[in-house]
Amino acid sequence: MSRNSATEKYRILFVANEPLYFYLQRAPLVREAVGLGLEVHIATPSGRKLAELQALGSTVHIWQLSRTSIGLLTNPRALLT
Repeated sequence: MSRNSATEKYRILFVANEPLYFYLQRAPLVREAVGLGLEVHIATPSGRKLAELQALGSTVHIWQLSRTSIGLLTNPRALLT
């Protein structure tokens, strides 16, 4: 699969169950990915540090996933959000 670097960016999606801890632990990784020219997306429930995650240059998608679920099949609402 080839990409035309002039028109398309590579994308990366991070899935986090808690935006605060994702920010505290992964902000340098997001910064580096954005600096390398990747299009960074983060799927996470609403919570603290969402604005800071966006300020790093990422796109934040609010995705409600129960922290107690053991998978997508046991939490079908997660697939609909």
